[in-house]
Amino acid sequence: MTLKVLYLYESLDTIISPFFIKQVEERAELLFSEVLNAISKIAVKGFRRRIGELKEMLQREKVEFEENMQRMLHREVKEGQPLVDILELYRLRRQLIFQSYMWDNRLINASTLQNLESSDDTK
Repeated sequence: MTLKVLYLYESLDTIISPFFIKQVEERAELLFSEVLNAISKIAVKGFRRRIGELKEMLQREKVEFEENMQRMLHREVKEGQPLVDILELYRLRRQLIFQSYMWDNRLINASTLQNLESSDDTK
């Protein structure tokens, strides 16, 4: 019975893990590239100092995410353990969702501040 469960677990690990890893990596790349594009659009309109801060923050978060991903992928695997810690992978996925929410708010605030400054300049 244990062998069947272990075999099933190993089979699922080899099938599911690459799919979820790829999915999380693609979502991370999409998040970071979309945020960078949005920052660039705001930067075109002005507001340079705040844009620089946002770009630095984005770069730090991207590097941190990539380091966590690499740490998860290259951890020491003991016999009987899955190649990828699926719980850690889900944690990284949740982190991306949270970061998406945070970046949405940051970009809205930056855009609002930029619009307020623009309207003050025209008065």
